[in-house]
Amino acid sequence: MDYSKLANNYFQAFARKDIDVLARMFHPGVVVTDWEHHVQGRDAVLALDRGVFESFEEIKVNLLHLHEAGSTVVGELEILLNRGALRLKVVDVITFDETGVIRSIRAYKG
Repeated sequence: MDYSKLANNYFQAFARKDIDVLARMFHPGVVVTDWEHHVQGRDAVLALDRGVFESFEEIKVNLLHLHEAGSTVVGELEILLNRGALRLKVVDVITFDETGVIRSIRAYKG
């Protein structure tokens, strides 16, 4: 399975604010942890994403580096919010299950 491609699809869906696609990409028990939140379950993660999407008119994700090790992908990202008014450097560690759905995302700001 091409986990790097799946991770890239996730980044693109997030940038498009595509809740329907994201919902299909998440395992029902998905866990997301970042520098401010720790949520578990697809509905909780989608609610967190909706809050981000409502807070920012535009989200652009620039993929700087991508590394795959087994079913885990590490993406180094530059996220531009509201046409670059806010820039975030982020590292996402995404773990997939054997069917290709996301089991966990750990995001680190730096």
